[in-house]
Amino acid sequence: MNLFPLDFEPNLTGFGGDRTKNRTEHREAITRTPVILVHGNAGHSAHPKWGMEIMRDFLKNHAQYDDCEIWAMDHLGENNTDLDLNDPHRNHITQFRIFVDRVRDYLGVSKVDFIAHSLGCGMVNGYLRGLQPNGQWSDGDNRLDAVSTFVSLAGATYGLGIAGIGEFRSGSRFEIDSHKLRDVIDDTPGGSNDPSAQEADDPSWKRSTSLDDSGVRYVAIIAKNDFVDAQQRNTGRREGADLNKGFDLGGGVEGHEKIIKSRTVFDAFRGHLNKTPPDGQVTIHVDKDDGSYGSGLEITVTTTPDPVPVDYTAERITRRFNAGYIERLVADVRTGTLASGDALALGSDGQWEVIFRAARAKRVQRAYGVDITLPEVEIRPAEPRFRDSLQVSAKTTRGVAYHSRDLETWVAEAALTIDRTTTVSFIAIDSDGVASPVVSRAYEKIVPWTDRQTATLTEHFLAGRLSTNQYVALGLELGFNAVVTLYRFGDRWTTDPEAPRTIRSVPLPAGVPAAVLAAGGTTIRADKPSGDHAEAFDVTISASGPGGGTVTVHYTEDGSDPSDRNNPQRHSFETAKAFMIRGNGHHAILCYAEDRRGNGIFETFAWSVDDQNYPETGIAPSLGGVYGRGVTVTLSPSETCAWTKYTLDGTEPDENTGTDYSGPIAINGTATLRFRSKDLQGHTEPVKTAAFSIVPETHKAVIASDPDKDGHVRANADSTDAVIGTFRNLAIGTRSDKDSRAILHFDTSALPDNITVTRAYLEIEPHSVAGDFRTGGTMIAVDVKRGHFGSSRGLQGHDWGAKATAETVARIGHLAPGANASSDFSEQGRDAIDPSGITQIRLRTEPRGRSPFGCVFLKGGAGARLVVEYS
Repeated sequence: MNLFPLDFEPNLTGFGGDRTKNRTEHREAITRTPVILVHGNAGHSAHPKWGMEIMRDFLKNHAQYDDCEIWAMDHLGENNTDLDLNDPHRNHITQFRIFVDRVRDYLGVSKVDFIAHSLGCGMVNGYLRGLQPNGQWSDGDNRLDAVSTFVSLAGATYGLGIAGIGEFRSGSRFEIDSHKLRDVIDDTPGGSNDPSAQEADDPSWKRSTSLDDSGVRYVAIIAKNDFVDAQQRNTGRREGADLNKGFDLGGGVEGHEKIIKSRTVFDAFRGHLNKTPPDGQVTIHVDKDDGSYGSGLEITVTTTPDPVPVDYTAERITRRFNAGYIERLVADVRTGTLASGDALALGSDGQWEVIFRAARAKRVQRAYGVDITLPEVEIRPAEPRFRDSLQVSAKTTRGVAYHSRDLETWVAEAALTIDRTTTVSFIAIDSDGVASPVVSRAYEKIVPWTDRQTATLTEHFLAGRLSTNQYVALGLELGFNAVVTLYRFGDRWTTDPEAPRTIRSVPLPAGVPAAVLAAGGTTIRADKPSGDHAEAFDVTISASGPGGGTVTVHYTEDGSDPSDRNNPQRHSFETAKAFMIRGNGHHAILCYAEDRRGNGIFETFAWSVDDQNYPETGIAPSLGGVYGRGVTVTLSPSETCAWTKYTLDGTEPDENTGTDYSGPIAINGTATLRFRSKDLQGHTEPVKTAAFSIVPETHKAVIASDPDKDGHVRANADSTDAVIGTFRNLAIGTRSDKDSRAILHFDTSALPDNITVTRAYLEIEPHSVAGDFRTGGTMIAVDVKRGHFGSSRGLQGHDWGAKATAETVARIGHLAPGANASSDFSEQGRDAIDPSGITQIRLRTEPRGRSPFGCVFLKGGAGARLVVEYS
């Protein structure tokens, strides 16, 4: 795609601006801080999955941005679909920088806003900090003065874990330096200098440095559990951002895509945009707000600071519901120009929508009821957070309520049940076509806790449920052997069973034990500070009494009570003892001694070891999954190791536990495989876990279609003028000189991963027949698509003629009441069924019905079934 104004000289392809305007007209038209949209890896600006066109539509339709104010480039190349892991930041930063600077120059603005996704976040970070093509960072080439707001969506600020490649490796020189400017570590240079005003899921992410002067706004949105977050938890955060917020929109690739296509996410950061509009702006003031008024309405318009002419367009309109869409019908149009201080008179009764425009001013839009009362809608419940599922409903003062999740397709129902994070909108329309304003509310699903553990703080820490700093914070508050209950939300543990709030952290000053409770002159100290360490180490704990006298210290390493004389895990030493802290994970030593008066003295020392030099053990064919029969698993350590061990009962393999790996492991039943390796230098990797489920020998699956995602599309024979329908009864055949095709949506991910489909067919149930559907011997042809027919998961007009993975894989002839089975799918049709994702089926007439009106209506949901037999 290469859609730019004719007098703009792009160095990269992409889209942006208004092709009907020149440079001067663009500068006069912009009233907001221009936005540059930056796509992620394996994509381009208009890529159907990773592109930014939906984000552009959000800006235009929900934030009233003009085309002149929205720009995007293909920084990986025009129409790119390749994944680039070969240092893409440094290789493309020069052209990226040139493009952004040319947009700023063309528009005559000093600052722009960025909305970036995935790899695009790193590109913007490179632009801000002066990244060079040689991989170095030039402080003098930074562009902090060129940015007003930076929105980062599902970025990898902290890399993709220690297994990441090149620039994406956490802990690499590139990743470490990407946080620095002028030798100061700051994720948000020039950002908020008031941590108390920052919003963050984790309070420890609120911070500021000497670089911060609140000149740049930062927003970091984390796609919880997507494939980026899964490789390095919370890597999408930017510490010190005005907003750090996570959204759980699904795992893997799905969640990574949804983060740029979610209206809920857009609404969360929209208020942070446009904080530095261009200079010389004019404001339009309208003296009447939206609402219902009497006859002969007069609206006075003024402008400040300068009096300028104001153009208006006033339309008297009605609305009606038709085939899943809300149609807007215009009965009267009035246009003209007002001087500042003049009034617009609307004498005719009805519903009016008026837009006021002026040079260098944001447009103002109003909706009025003139001598009529507009309906009103109230959405319930008001509480935006829910668990499991939630019924959302609308209360209206008049008319029929319709709801929508995308503001495009509508359903004539005043209530719906949601089970995921989404934004719900309602409108009410009365019998005269008078409509309420559209009212929307974002609802966020709170994932319920999946595990609960009660133990002492030390036991929680040793089990990996608390970080070192969280352990310190709670220990100083409650005592290190306090018994608390923790709740697990995903991979996070919290003390709050109602929400996955991050436990606060308190870093420990160097050289200070986790607890200092010395009394009577008796002290216990360690020569290594509690905290996080990058490798194994030795530590000496020493004790002294009054005047340097000998002290007996009792200690435990498993979190149990060292003061309990009957504790079999209690050990002791006098004066000093050296301990070897080995193995990745958490380690704690609890010490107890008595002073000369018999008073108990406790000390707690805690460390976390994260040794990136440990070996990595690979696994094939996958890190767990569901299999239709037994699976053979191979383990592959990255280097020669002292041992590689595994267990199949869920226990942790170590020096004394587990089976030595000597060859492929046959898994014939459901099992939890845990494995790890230890290299010749004594580095032990963390335990890895793979859960395998072997399904019983059930050879037939019957999968009902999803009625919320089924639909039909009507179009001309050449696929033009497509109209989407989402009624429960799906149309196939000729309607109003157009050909209707049904789209059935099946979630086939529950099928085992390694099956062979031996037979498949479709069962459908007719609801009714209209016209002469049988003219010309019409049959129903079955097309199968692995995934979705269109470029997104929503039904699209393009689905009518989109290319299928396999076409005409089966046919359905005579239709009778009840279930009707298709012929068996062809081999290509069976291969098109996706056992790990979504399979869609398109039903069409073959040949196309020849009668003016011949159509069959099918039942969706349980009335449409995909039957799969497999071995």
